[in-house]
Amino acid sequence: MSSLHRRFWALPGVMRKHVGRLPWWVVFLVGLLSLAGGVWLFVHPLSALTRIEVYAGVGFVLSGLDDVADAAQEARSDGRAQEARSADPRRRRLWPMLLGVCWVVAGVVVLAVPLPAEVLVYLTALVFLSSGATRLVEVARGHSEARRQDLLRGVLDLALAVFCAVLPASGAAVLAVAFGLRSVLVGLKIVVLSTTTLRRAQTSAPTPPRAAT
Repeated sequence: MSSLHRRFWALPGVMRKHVGRLPWWVVFLVGLLSLAGGVWLFVHPLSALTRIEVYAGVGFVLSGLDDVADAAQEARSDGRAQEARSADPRRRRLWPMLLGVCWVVAGVVVLAVPLPAEVLVYLTALVFLSSGATRLVEVARGHSEARRQDLLRGVLDLALAVFCAVLPASGAAVLAVAFGLRSVLVGLKIVVLSTTTLRRAQTSAPTPPRAAT
C-alpha cells in the first residue's frame, strides 16, 4: 500500500480485505453511511474539505496500521532457521513497520491539526495524480482487467488533479461533486454486495452443531 491514493482510500481497501469476516448487515450499514455522505456533499458542498481531511487522516492511520500488522505477521511466520542464516530479513521487516508507524503519526496529525483549505486541495490533487498515473500505467502495461474503464478513470483523475492544482480556489466545489459522486457509487456497490452475495453466503453457511450436555 505504498501509493498515496491507496493510502488515502485505505478505508474501502480495508473493507474489501476483511469483508468476508464481517456480518452482512455491518457491511450494509457502511454502504448506507457512504450513500448518506455522498448526498450530504451534494447538499453542503462547502463541507467537502472537512470530509477530505477526515478521510485522509483515517486513511493514513488505517494504512499505517495495516503495514505494521503485515510486518508483525511476517515476523511471526519466519522460522528461527532463517533468522540464524542472516540478519537481513529482520532489517527488511523493520523498515515497513517504521514506515507504518510514520503513516499512523501523519494521520493523527492530519486529524488533530486543521489544515488550510489550499493545502487540502493540493493534497487531493496529488492523490488524484497518483491514482490517474497508476491507472494509465497499468493500462499501458496490459495489467488492467477493465481497460476502457481504467483508461477513462485515469484520464478523469489526471484532469481533476490538474484543475485543482491550477485553480485551487475553485477546486473545493469540484471536489465536492467528485467525492459526492464517488461516495454514492461506492455506497450503492456496497449495499448491493451486502444484501445479495454476502447475505446469501452467510445465511446459507451451515451452523456448527452444538456440543451435547
